[in-house]
Amino acid sequence: MRLLVLSLTALALGLGGRPAVAQTAACVSDWLVEAGEPPALTRHREALRAVPGRVGLAEQLCPPSRLESGAERLASSRAEGSIEEQQTWDRTTSAWTSTDRILRALGDDGRLAERVRQLPVGTGWVNDQQTRYALDGADQVQTDARWDASAWIPTTRATYFYRPDQRSLGERQERWDADATLWRILAQRSLGYDAADRVVLVLTEALREETLETLPVDRTLTSYAADDRGSVVLYQRWAEVGRFVDVSRTTLTADADGVRLASVTEERQAGAWVPSGQTLYLFGAEADTVRTQGWNRATAAWENTFQTIRSDTESGQRGVEVTQSWQDDAWINVSRSETETAGGRLVAFMTSVWEGAWVPRRRLRRAYEGGRLVDEVTEQWEVGAQMWALMMRSVFSFHPTGAPLRTLSEAFAEDGVTLRSGTDTVWEYDALDRATSRVAAAWDPTLRTWVDASRSLYSYGTVPIATEPEEVGGRLALSVSPNPSAMAARLELAIPSSARVRVDLFSVSGRLVQSVWNGPLPSGRSEHALDLGALAPGLYLVRVRTEAGEATRMVTVVR
Repeated sequence: MRLLVLSLTALALGLGGRPAVAQTAACVSDWLVEAGEPPALTRHREALRAVPGRVGLAEQLCPPSRLESGAERLASSRAEGSIEEQQTWDRTTSAWTSTDRILRALGDDGRLAERVRQLPVGTGWVNDQQTRYALDGADQVQTDARWDASAWIPTTRATYFYRPDQRSLGERQERWDADATLWRILAQRSLGYDAADRVVLVLTEALREETLETLPVDRTLTSYAADDRGSVVLYQRWAEVGRFVDVSRTTLTADADGVRLASVTEERQAGAWVPSGQTLYLFGAEADTVRTQGWNRATAAWENTFQTIRSDTESGQRGVEVTQSWQDDAWINVSRSETETAGGRLVAFMTSVWEGAWVPRRRLRRAYEGGRLVDEVTEQWEVGAQMWALMMRSVFSFHPTGAPLRTLSEAFAEDGVTLRSGTDTVWEYDALDRATSRVAAAWDPTLRTWVDASRSLYSYGTVPIATEPEEVGGRLALSVSPNPSAMAARLELAIPSSARVRVDLFSVSGRLVQSVWNGPLPSGRSEHALDLGALAPGLYLVRVRTEAGEATRMVTVVR
């Protein structure tokens, strides 16, 4: 069976919680030898995420051009705003044709406050889509709207909640219900912390369309060993009976330095915990091993599935990683990867597969100048010719500010000579080091020449802020302080208009603990006391409901 080159895809899985993850995974997927793999190998790849030193390497495998948003960074903070007009080259008329333009307006703090997309109509422009960015205390709010002939109509809203120290408290996705004139929560995720500032709860909720209620979906509860040498991660799902039910749990053990030694996963079946898989992290003087095993119910014993053995030179600049599968009571080679770094940067990478002997598959080489990647070459091993054939080549040049000047990417046919496709992108800047244009050409394999494909023209100055989206009901605002708290906390609530309001405090299991307020409130801000003295330490949920919508906040009680 031919398998994936394991190491790079595992690296992609090792990056979590960052905007570049999807792009990184897409970039790394170029290295896949063949799609499709057994589930056991997938589980083994996921286990590799805990190996020290892996996080960040996948990012090195992708050129900077694939990890940058590009257009957003061109809105200079030294301008009040910018306009980016996007055009494509029309071969029929041999002229540039406008497709749309993006207006970016900056707030007083220099942050992006609004992004408006307009479409060309005749000799003018009409609004199409709008995104507004705002801060609500430590929280970040992003509201999307569409243009409806004469006004902006809200569509979706995303709110990202943060503590004052910028640690995440969760996020919420909402859609505008025009018939009910209120925001409905599509999905939300809440995080809770213990007194040691460790994440102990991740709660997910979603909208049930049939009843238009926001109900729990699942949650993850994490408890930590008293000596900090392990933890238990319990995954539960919300059941139709109206409570959480156990699904699986993973027990992690670590040494005194916090290095993971093992993880055991069990599944809840017929009221009992049944082992399903485990991963062992074995550290030696010459090599480290990550070994995954599956539980054999018939023999009630663990059985080997896959293992990855990694060895590094003393300097750490060269490393070899070998993946093996367990077959017929023996470890059989599957794939191998070799890395070379210099100054903390990846300079070479090669993958091989086992076919009775190690057969090279692909390799990558990089060159840097002034700390920046300037050249990257990817080659594929041709078994018949017993030589390396060029697959892809990328060349990068930079403006003195570090912004891109040119990015040339080429992909070659199997002969390693014929250019199959490519893009050549060139930027120009003004005297203030702001981008004024970006022109992209594409390789035409039929004409065997570079042809203009698209361009963006940038201008800077005062960009008018569009009108606010027309909505009825407004936005609830809710905060709790101090949080965590021992005996009492203050709940601050703001509502856009007078309404009947209900404020309740729930346990994370959904049990009503305290009714804080149930009655009318005038528009504006109000304060309410939370009596926490009689509550057991742990996590609680404050929920505010009005006719215009609802809001929630996690509260941590400590002693």
